[in-house]
Amino acid sequence: GLGNYLGNKGGVGVSMHMGRTSLLFVTAHFAAHQNQVSQRNKDFHRINQNLPLGLAVPNARDLVCDRYDCVFWSGDLNYRINGNRKMLDHLLCESMAEVMRNNDQLTQEIAQGRVFNGFREGPLCFQPTYKLDVGSCSQYDSSKKARIPSWTDRVLYRPRSNVQ
Repeated sequence: GLGNYLGNKGGVGVSMHMGRTSLLFVTAHFAAHQNQVSQRNKDFHRINQNLPLGLAVPNARDLVCDRYDCVFWSGDLNYRINGNRKMLDHLLCESMAEVMRNNDQLTQEIAQGRVFNGFREGPLCFQPTYKLDVGSCSQYDSSKKARIPSWTDRVLYRPRSNVQ
């Protein structure tokens, strides 16, 4: 993008207070393509460092996620499942969801502490939603690109330890 302000990758946030609990909601669009894991991680860190919400609070913390009691982060995060199309087609055909989850890039990056520290995600107990053919619930990218099925749209959350 232009100076990190114009482009199609980035994030936007809104915050509010509910009683004494501060809430932050961020939606983002991270870098695409199978091999761009490092860039997606950079997208997260750039947004977390540069989103100016909550700076008016005395002693505001450096990272926007650390300024709020509960953080919800969603969007087209574009993390993919590691592997090739033939392998993923086989895993889908054999209903090997656990193998797919274990090869999910976002799950791996969180486990390695490289991104979304302290965040949680609900279970991925459904088939990947990227890149289904239009109007199909089971046919993945039949174009000549033959993109690898993945869970690219995600919702993560992080409560502070003292918030229930």
